[in-house]
Amino acid sequence: MCKGRGEEIHHVFLKSRGGRGVFTNGLTLCGSCHRKVHNDNELIDYWIDVFTDRYGYGFWMDEYDR
Repeated sequence: MCKGRGEEIHHVFLKSRGGRGVFTNGLTLCGSCHRKVHNDNELIDYWIDVFTDRYGYGFWMDEYDR
């Protein structure tokens, strides 16, 4: 988000919502931006929309979910 160095992997579709650890569900963020996303539901929804447009519905699923 800040164009800084990605130090942490954020699950775009949150693990607490059923998101899996697949490549298409990962976004690298600096620690500060990672905390910002987790504290702002609008940012969470924004990134879900971006990844849905980029990878399609179900981008957070693995072969066991499909």
